[in-house]
Amino acid sequence: MAKQLRYCPKGLHHVELEHNHQHIGQYFLIKVEKLSTQNPARFDKEHFYTFGWSGKLGFLVRQQAGKELAQELGQLVELYKDRYGQLPHVQIITFSHGGNVALQIAEFKEYFPKELFIELIMLASPIQATTEHFMLDECFSKVYNIFSEDDIIQRIDPQNLYAPKKDKDSFFSRRTFSTSHAKCKQTKITVRNRGLGHLDMIHGQPILHLSDILQQLDSLAHDVIGHINLDTDYVRVSMFRMRKWLKTYCMV
Repeated sequence: MAKQLRYCPKGLHHVELEHNHQHIGQYFLIKVEKLSTQNPARFDKEHFYTFGWSGKLGFLVRQQAGKELAQELGQLVELYKDRYGQLPHVQIITFSHGGNVALQIAEFKEYFPKELFIELIMLASPIQATTEHFMLDECFSKVYNIFSEDDIIQRIDPQNLYAPKKDKDSFFSRRTFSTSHAKCKQTKITVRNRGLGHLDMIHGQPILHLSDILQQLDSLAHDVIGHINLDTDYVRVSMFRMRKWLKTYCMV
């Protein structure tokens, strides 16, 4: 059952809603449907891809995954360029340490065209000294960092315990980038003034309202940390409310 819901094949794969040959988990298919319903111009369901990696903790693991993502993204971009005669508009939506994997592609940008610009959307990503400077790289045209102050798991990874580059300000991972830049917008999220847990950031209201959140962030000054409060029903991930949670977030 869990595999049917969460399975994501390793590497970059096209999401085919009608012919799911890769057996991509139901969670991902539903998210594509919900995102494209919000804003079909920004989130075109015909052009969604998943990227699977091991998810294991470790900087070298994430670095290797970032390299593989850069390589496969470069190949995909060339296919789009050949088919449509121009480079595609690339948005990468990440969750947790997937954000650090995506940041890592700046280290391997030789695999894709210099003219390619990427919008990076980070949900609940642990910000770490080893990778945060990649946010400044020219390959990223925009970076959105969306977090909850009630998300304990986001910060619990003790980066200075095993990091090749130590963070002088925080032994644990941080919620926000230490450097501000015009292209980087950061905000905390609440739902009716309640904070969200780690899984709620990807399986809850932020995904259902992602288009509106990004629009609000576009008008936010880059040197402030925003606060977006969603006035909507909130169903927390819980084994005692699993049926309602599945109906709210995992069904079209």
